[in-house]
Amino acid sequence: MVRKIIISFLVVLFVFSCAVVKQNRFEKEFLKALQLTSIPKEDTTYYIKDTRVDLFLSKNRPDRDIHVYKRNRGYTFLKFYSKQNYKYLGGGDMFYEVLYGKWRYYDENGNLKEERSYDEPYKFSVNQLIKKMKKEYHINLAVDDKDRDIDVYRGILRKIKPCYVVYYLSEERENFKRLLIDGTTGKTLVFQKLTIDSARYENPPSVHEIYFDSINKVKK
Repeated sequence: MVRKIIISFLVVLFVFSCAVVKQNRFEKEFLKALQLTSIPKEDTTYYIKDTRVDLFLSKNRPDRDIHVYKRNRGYTFLKFYSKQNYKYLGGGDMFYEVLYGKWRYYDENGNLKEERSYDEPYKFSVNQLIKKMKKEYHINLAVDDKDRDIDVYRGILRKIKPCYVVYYLSEERENFKRLLIDGTTGKTLVFQKLTIDSARYENPPSVHEIYFDSINKVKK
């Protein structure tokens, strides 16, 4: 009887020790990859060359995990990791603020929870947008991000119309330009040119407001 208890205890101890070793090994690999000696206790953001790491670790942020942004000019690959066991939870590609392509999300056990395509509403692709901007406006969104203060977004206007919004400085850095581009046809719906001062201090109307104002005028 005593022998059985001892054997059972040793089996449990062996399984537990293996689990601990496995987790410690994974944690060490994670720390090495992020060039850390230990996991911080509070939220932290830092940079490793072209990689940004956001650690959402404080107890008052239970809904956030660890985000690792690997950036190459306008492109970013975003990975999520669990702050409980440092396991990979998924991720995908971004172009500035635009999520595109297929993103995959996993649970804590590595099982695929969801696969989502962010391109479905947009027949006019990110690559087509890059070609359009280069041809029509002489700006290469893929490589000019450091020189032209570029921002790119996309969304569904009033839950109906897929659109892109592009902001950038002119080459001479004297004017600030905003574009609203149809996410289905690629047509430029609004082109707005502002001086640097007016863009910063005069609170001009957004490209969305200009677009809807133009539609209302046509209806009248």
